[in-house]
Amino acid sequence: MTKEICQFLQDPHCTSGWSPKRWSNLIQQGYANRSLAQIAELISQYQLMGSIPPDLHWHINAARTYHESHKHGVVQEIHALYRALGFAQITPILLKGAAYLAAGLNVGKGRVFSDIDAAVKREQLTPQSRVCIGMVGLI
Repeated sequence: MTKEICQFLQDPHCTSGWSPKRWSNLIQQGYANRSLAQIAELISQYQLMGSIPPDLHWHINAARTYHESHKHGVVQEIHALYRALGFAQITPILLKGAAYLAAGLNVGKGRVFSDIDAAVKREQLTPQSRVCIGMVGLI
């Protein structure tokens, strides 16, 4: 990670007195590191929007809008996963990003990810359940 992101993640209030150039660097680094939605979430949480140059607001607003859409899609996918595995009497255990989001943990706020990781208990895997899982494309 780069200087602005590291400083910001350690202490979002470090931005007091930042120049428009430093804010722009943070936003560019957020895009490059795929962490702009997390940065936007912290900006909202710490009420820092008034510190950001107005011409950069749209980046933060777009990141928050994107994350809300992403979160909505992930929640739908989690429900679909539980329904599909429910037919095979399997209860998935969500991992990483999906688990953070489903549990409402702070670490999940602003997090964007490309897949849903889940584990299942070995004893729930029967030959019949493997067929069911394979049919819905989960293996």
